[in-house]
Amino acid sequence: MTTQDPNGSTTYDGASLGTERPGDRPRGGPRPVIVAGIAFFFGVGFSLSELILGMASALGIDHGDVLLPGWVLISVIMMPVVVGMGAGKLWAVRLFRWLSFGAMALYLPLLGLAFYLHAGPQAIDSGQAVVMFVMAVVKLPPLFILYRAIRTVRWLDPASLPHEWEPPYIQR
Repeated sequence: MTTQDPNGSTTYDGASLGTERPGDRPRGGPRPVIVAGIAFFFGVGFSLSELILGMASALGIDHGDVLLPGWVLISVIMMPVVVGMGAGKLWAVRLFRWLSFGAMALYLPLLGLAFYLHAGPQAIDSGQAVVMFVMAVVKLPPLFILYRAIRTVRWLDPASLPHEWEPPYIQR
C-alpha cells in the first residue's frame, strides 16, 4: 500500500504485502545506486567506445569517420537510462542491468580484440591496442562496483517488491 504525504513523497507501509507488485521506484535512489550510476558511465561508456573504435580499427575504418556517430550512439543509449533511473522507472532499471551485464560480458572479448590489434609482426593499430589495454585496467573497478551493486541493492532488482527497497539517499 502506498501513501503520499502533502510534500509529494511516496511511502510504502508494507500492509498489503500480498498484493504488492514490482514497479517504478520512488524518485532518486539509495546511495549505492548513485555510486553505481557513476560507475555505469565509466564501465559501460568506456566499453561501448572501445567496441566502436576497436572494431573500426579492425575493419580498417578511419576513427574520424566513426567518432561522432559513435558518441551520438553512446549518448542515445546511456542518457535515457540515467534520466529514467533518476525518475525511478522500472524500464530504466532493467536497461541499466542489461547494459551493465553486457559491459561485463564484453570485458574479455575487448581484451582479445586489443591483443588482435597488437599481434603479429605488422600490428593493425598498436596505438588503439595500448589504449584498450589501459582502459581494461581503468574499467575494472567500475565494473566491479556495478556487479556488486546489482547483486546487493534491492532497488536495482526489477523483481523486488516496494517493501524491500532501500530508502532514497535524499529524502524529498
